[in-house]
Amino acid sequence: MVVLVERSLTWAVALLGIWKAGAIYMPLDPDHPAARLVSMLKDAPPVAVLTTPTAWGKLPQSVAPRIIDASCCR
Repeated sequence: MVVLVERSLTWAVALLGIWKAGAIYMPLDPDHPAARLVSMLKDAPPVAVLTTPTAWGKLPQSVAPRIIDASCCR
């Protein structure tokens, strides 16, 4: 599981859900350059990607993300 979310309440909720499910995750920082994100995703191809609409644009076209609606956590 890859998490591409800004550090926030949404990020914490996503991590707690992943841990509760017994899964592992690879955090990606949306502030990293796009080339670094692509390199990390090539090294460890994700089964699923959790992201927000604002961070989604940083993902390469080949990755199909699951969008987290941040309004659910307010």
